[in-house]
Amino acid sequence: MASRTLFSFVSILLIPACISQGTSIQEEDGTVVISAASAHLDRMDGSPKTELITRDHLTEAISNQSDQVFNLAEIVAMQEKIIDNLKKELSITKTALNQTTEELQLVKSSMMDSEKGLGDEISNLANKFTELNKLVTSISSCHSSGDLHNNETGTCVSPIKKCDKNVFNYLQNGEVYIPSRELLPGSVASANCKEPQFIAKDDIVSHCLSNGSWSKPYPDCISCAVAHNEDCTKCSKDLCLECKPPLKPSGTKCVKALSSCKEGNFKTSQFADILPKMGPMKEAGKTVRAFCHVLPDGSIHTTISCEMLAGGVCKETRQLSDDDTCKQHGFLFAPPRTQQHLTDMLLRFPSFFTGKFALPVYSTKGGRNARCCDAGMLWPATNMITCKEKAGWEASDGGDYYLRPHDGKDNVNVAPACNPSGDYFAGCWLEGYNAGFTDRIFYNDASCNAKTKKYLCSTSDY
Repeated sequence: MASRTLFSFVSILLIPACISQGTSIQEEDGTVVISAASAHLDRMDGSPKTELITRDHLTEAISNQSDQVFNLAEIVAMQEKIIDNLKKELSITKTALNQTTEELQLVKSSMMDSEKGLGDEISNLANKFTELNKLVTSISSCHSSGDLHNNETGTCVSPIKKCDKNVFNYLQNGEVYIPSRELLPGSVASANCKEPQFIAKDDIVSHCLSNGSWSKPYPDCISCAVAHNEDCTKCSKDLCLECKPPLKPSGTKCVKALSSCKEGNFKTSQFADILPKMGPMKEAGKTVRAFCHVLPDGSIHTTISCEMLAGGVCKETRQLSDDDTCKQHGFLFAPPRTQQHLTDMLLRFPSFFTGKFALPVYSTKGGRNARCCDAGMLWPATNMITCKEKAGWEASDGGDYYLRPHDGKDNVNVAPACNPSGDYFAGCWLEGYNAGFTDRIFYNDASCNAKTKKYLCSTSDY
């Protein structure tokens, strides 16, 4: 029974190996018989060779087979680990494959969108190309006929012609001002003559026209002598502003400068330019502004502020012998000639008759010899019985003078009723007061204390 059991165990262990080698095992009377089917185990006659295996042999074979089984078990365990690792890697690979599949779907979707956008863009480019081709054709058509193409309207237009600025090169005594550099139609050119010595003969503005020409011939800058008068040195387009001395401008003409208002023979009171008879203004040919009093009696009186002659403060004067500003320019300290003249002076030049002031009236006598209050100072008197005759009182130029009417209305609050009283030095100016009247001035001989830096000048003719 034990032999069978052993045989069975051996068979279990050896059958796989025997089968793999083409060997058969069987038990015969308690002995294990192994038959080899392999060719090299056959007998010479070709019958299977049978070998008898002892128990020791079998035990050794079993031991060897056990080692092989254990080795196979390790190999199987290792292969299972490998299989587990392969499963994990396969799972990871599957996950990566799924992600890649999703990414491919996204890429595919993006490509489809890009393909659609690219198609739209290609369509737009095709349309633009068509339009551009039409534009090129239109431009070529315009150019072939010598015209330019208007891109806004798509029509042909005549080429723009620029104006030539060189046409102004001949301009003398002036310069041309053209704001635009391109000189396209509509550009403006203007002339600037060297005024006031030169003025433009014609219109100073010219416009660039569409045909490339200027609207007006450019003006010449001509001298004032050519424009108005040969003696005119400075001018505007319509007036002569300055003439060669001693001439003075009058409109567009140069006329002889007046030496007095009477020379102008004016019919109404007005301002006029008077040429001084001497001094720096005379030498420079400069005139001074004077007021011409034209009175009802036909007389014409010249009145000039000394400040206009001095260009500021006048020289002080207190007596006839002083070299005052009037004398320096060939004029005289201006006395009022008549009652109407006095009234006109008081109204026209009130600042010269404020407070105490000097009057251009003096006496050749001094002390009590200059006293003249008996006749009430009738200046002038139609009967000529006056202080001029009695006490030697004269105007600055020896001509007529007038201070107040002989009506006995002396104002004792302003000046003594009897004046000149005789407290006087010969040759000194009489001192005057203005009491608010428009037809008279009150006076005092005042011991030669009358002095002034503000006075009026005049001429002897009237």
